[in-house]
Amino acid sequence: MLGRWHAPFSQDGIQLWAGIGHNNNSGAYGGAQFQHPFADCSHRGHTHADSLSDALGIHISEESENKHTSREIWESTLSTFLSKFFFALTFAIPVLVLKLDTAIFLSIAWGLSLLGLFSFYIAREQKANPWKVISEHILISLIVIFAANYAGGMIHSAFG
Repeated sequence: MLGRWHAPFSQDGIQLWAGIGHNNNSGAYGGAQFQHPFADCSHRGHTHADSLSDALGIHISEESENKHTSREIWESTLSTFLSKFFFALTFAIPVLVLKLDTAIFLSIAWGLSLLGLFSFYIAREQKANPWKVISEHILISLIVIFAANYAGGMIHSAFG
């Protein structure tokens, strides 16, 4: 089964191909085989740039609401950058210390575990059934993971 899973993360080796912990697929290999996720060192800044761009988006959004103080806006900007940056780095640890196949599955498990935990807190906050919210989010994630892997395999077959 592992032979069917093709390079499931972006060039910086941190983002899973399912988009766990990341909101776009820029730089994704689309299933192409490659030697090591950090082989091209020029893409190591991808996590920094993505975190910064998301923080800028939050900054502009908060400013446009015209409801927040300058301090609140900057606190939102900084907390967005730091949380996204360090969250994304947690996916790099398995890739750096484990065999690639093992790191892939561990990263998927880590991402789904965090998604389940965050979904639980969202459900409690909204006074909804936690199991319904968790199962919905996990199911959607699994569909995205398998669909992206299937698409990556098709692209790999078509373009080698």
